[in-house]
Amino acid sequence: LTHHAAPSRERLAELTDAYERAEPVGWEADRSVVTASELSARIWSVLTEPSAAEGLFPEAVDEVQPLPAIASDPVIAEEKLETAFGSLVHAVIERRLAGSPSLTLRDLPASILRNIDERTVDSLLADALALADGFLDSELGRRALAAPRRFAERTFLMRCGAERSIRGSFDLLFEDSGSHCVVDFKPARALAP
Repeated sequence: LTHHAAPSRERLAELTDAYERAEPVGWEADRSVVTASELSARIWSVLTEPSAAEGLFPEAVDEVQPLPAIASDPVIAEEKLETAFGSLVHAVIERRLAGSPSLTLRDLPASILRNIDERTVDSLLADALALADGFLDSELGRRALAAPRRFAERTFLMRCGAERSIRGSFDLLFEDSGSHCVVDFKPARALAP
């Protein structure tokens, strides 16, 4: 996870102007509820096309960057545990944010653990703890820990005008310097724009 410094006032004004000139993101007229994933995919397609939106992304994510390997990578790949491992990392982060200094298997949901073979669960938990601690030791993680209010693993339904709604979920939302920060954890093996 990479954090980038806040843009200058001038850069923020440029980005705001680009945002205001951007084409509206639309969806089919006959749908009153759109999932956050559908809307996100549409927004990404609009933002990544050459347009007034250019320059909105930090240079660090302009190219695919492989992430460091973890000890459990071979087991995760061989046993197809990507989803279960991602859920395990999410659960560990959620419990760390709730103030649990140490975690054991008893502290984790059975719904996650039943998908993991007992022969590999200890090594997967060790890597999940290391990844969670790496996030929480990052600048963004420290901001989340210091936030006066935070919410993890929540679903939402947001009104968007009189006839539309957006349904989705977020991994982490926290108050940050008078605004809110949404964090979406991804189990991918590469950082891609």
